[in-house]
Amino acid sequence: MKKVMEDTPRILRPRSSLYVILAVAKMLFVAGLVFTYARSGWTFTSVGFAVMTLVAALGFVEIGTTRLIIADDYLDVGPIWKRRRYQRADIKRVTWEKGAGVVLELNRGGWAKLPELGFNSQGLTNTIRAWLKRT
Repeated sequence: MKKVMEDTPRILRPRSSLYVILAVAKMLFVAGLVFTYARSGWTFTSVGFAVMTLVAALGFVEIGTTRLIIADDYLDVGPIWKRRRYQRADIKRVTWEKGAGVVLELNRGGWAKLPELGFNSQGLTNTIRAWLKRT
């Protein structure tokens, strides 16, 4: 039974608070669009609110498809159109800094920043560090 649990990948998705923040922003953009369009028609400001509303809609798609999959031998990160897979052997270490988020140092050189999921960066770093140490 324990072996079955180890084979199942752990999937971390963005916290619901990120959805709420984005929904509030989108509602404000829509309200701004409606107000400026009703008052003046299509102006530079109303077009700006329309563009921001579309960008917020794309933000929902990105947040909805972003995930961090921790499997036995790989780490799969990012939204659907920018998904990256890192093998355990390719990761040298994981670290975080306040305001910068969680990053992976790769064996071949360079760094890979993990997407912001609304979790505590130190806790996520410790989770990945424990996964790296597991054999």
